[in-house]
Amino acid sequence: MDRRRESGMRWRLAAAALLLAGAAWAGPAGAQETETYRSEPVEDYRANRADCPEDSTPVLVAYQAVAARCAPDGMHFIARHGRYELTERVRAADRRVILVTQRDLADDSLRDMRHYVELAADEAGGPWRVNWVGVAWRCWPGRGHQEFAPQSCL
Repeated sequence: MDRRRESGMRWRLAAAALLLAGAAWAGPAGAQETETYRSEPVEDYRANRADCPEDSTPVLVAYQAVAARCAPDGMHFIARHGRYELTERVRAADRRVILVTQRDLADDSLRDMRHYVELAADEAGGPWRVNWVGVAWRCWPGRGHQEFAPQSCL
């Protein structure tokens, strides 16, 4: 086998190992990523979506839990109402992590709020339930930290 081909094969094996390691990440409680979030009572977020359909997608379940409302026509409703950004961070058959970020809040010190919502399903495909929620804030300039952190703003 020539050097170029051998080098390419090593690179592909290393990339595959990294992908497999990332897919096996177990988070959240105690995970390094969640240290920047303050843990919230998960029961409150479960209650927020008590009247919502069970067959909702993971991203929609996270939004419903944070916004405390069922989105009648799903993501179209979210796009039209509020300043929410929804980002899927972990995607596995029985586990999802969704970041729900509210931008430019009408508050004199609090600029943005981000919820780290971990969802779990007993079987692949759902139904999805809220498993863990953390919250972090970013402050307006002169009112505290400029990065998302679990401490309140001034």
